[in-house]
Amino acid sequence: MHASNSSGKVDGPGRRDWPCQVRDCVPGSPPGRPVIVGPSPGTKGGVALRRHTAGFTITELLIAVAILFILMTGIMTTYVFSIWGFQSTANYVQLHQDGRTAVNQFLQDKDMRGVYSLVSFATNGPVVVQVATNFNSGTFMLNTVTYTFNSSGHTFSRQDRSGSTLLATNVNNAIFTIYDLNFNQTNNPNVAKSIQLDLTMSNSVVKWPETEDYLSARTVMRNTPF
Repeated sequence: MHASNSSGKVDGPGRRDWPCQVRDCVPGSPPGRPVIVGPSPGTKGGVALRRHTAGFTITELLIAVAILFILMTGIMTTYVFSIWGFQSTANYVQLHQDGRTAVNQFLQDKDMRGVYSLVSFATNGPVVVQVATNFNSGTFMLNTVTYTFNSSGHTFSRQDRSGSTLLATNVNNAIFTIYDLNFNQTNNPNVAKSIQLDLTMSNSVVKWPETEDYLSARTVMRNTPF
């Protein structure tokens, strides 16, 4: 045993006492009474060691931020490419629909198939034709129709006496080609018997060219005199 002196100190190695605080008191010891504490697990030299809750260090925070940044970059990249893919598909569908509408109007409807005369022709347009309409007892009227490619506005349009119609947008190029009765290419409107239209169209996603489409068709101008 170790003896206690009059000052409340405890003799002996590795042992000491101090006035008990409420948070440090041994259960059952009144506040202010000296408590003898000896060596025990979690102590050093007979003095109790308290565990403190430590925060994150700067290094740990930087590592966490870097990992979060990498994860967010991957998520945003996947999202952007997904949106890009969906928009590209939508652009192609719209381009193809516009191109088919323009080609059908030019070649398969009444205009080029019912041309009475080819008034003027240029490789990139305009192409001016006269179409016979309002047939009545052997008489008819001529409707002048003009097809124009606007290279600055990237549009393809049709105009007649009733007004102008926009057939397609996002048109990069429109090429007209005419052929004679033997299907030889010619530049002479007077001997032209068939005509071909080539449309090149494109659209962009976030200002970058992304989607392209090409349409081509040829038809015989049945009523053209030759």
